[in-house]
Amino acid sequence: MKKSILATALVAACAHAPASFATNWFQLQNNEQPGAAPYTFWGFVQPTYTHVYADPVQGITAPAGLVPYNGHVYLGNMVGPDLAHTDQLQLFRARPGVRGVIPGTDEKINYFVLGEVGNNGLTRERH
Repeated sequence: MKKSILATALVAACAHAPASFATNWFQLQNNEQPGAAPYTFWGFVQPTYTHVYADPVQGITAPAGLVPYNGHVYLGNMVGPDLAHTDQLQLFRARPGVRGVIPGTDEKINYFVLGEVGNNGLTRERH
């Protein structure tokens, strides 16, 4: 009984589903306006300042293996990706790019190049 109700509900939902349409992504993306320049510089910069209100660890008396951590700041309170300070101004992300129309192609071939620089998880190599 439950299977037949579920099957009926599924068929009813599919029967009334809206039509779907395909998109030509090559024409949708990277289209330049008619008369566009061969190159245009563009992009963005995202500076970031982070401050964590944290005091060094104090008062650890036992077990003896943890006592050396007195006077140090807990790692979870450090600012990444370096994890060396509790406050930091950094260039988190910058994405410079060039886009335009390739000359001599009657404006039919566009290009788009984008770079990633900064101090973030994508641009940092962890050892």
